[in-house]
Amino acid sequence: IVKNFFKKHFDPNDIPTEVDLPFNFKLSNGLKVIGSMDRVDEKKDGTIEIIDYKTGAMNSNSKSSYKFQLCLYALAATKINKPLFLRDLEKIKTTLFYIESGEKFTDVITTKDLVGVEEKIIKKVKEIEDSNFSCNKNILCGACEYKILCSVAS
Repeated sequence: IVKNFFKKHFDPNDIPTEVDLPFNFKLSNGLKVIGSMDRVDEKKDGTIEIIDYKTGAMNSNSKSSYKFQLCLYALAATKINKPLFLRDLEKIKTTLFYIESGEKFTDVITTKDLVGVEEKIIKKVKEIEDSNFSCNKNILCGACEYKILCSVAS
């Protein structure tokens, strides 16, 4: 796969600016988001392209199933306090790159998308915080790593 990738897609004029770049930023409610970007390229026109590599083939569900991830990267790029980032949204491209097939999908992320992804993260965290993680005593209890702390499973 790597050999084929370099044969078909390597361009010596298109060297990544960052690879496996860890990031963190805070949402409007103070919640810290941590992640990592596979690749970030700074283009001559002042844009950046955040590329996420995928294995397998792109299918009809791929684009929609990765929309959240691409929106999260774009949100990070508007909030990370480094010279490479802190750009206007129209200067940020997000791309899925399927290394086996060589297919690329670049998505246009809107301000509405960014608001939506932030709201979704905040909502999910609230749901988790409000959840009741009580034991339902089932067959998985025998292998549960919290069994020693559980009053139901004993």
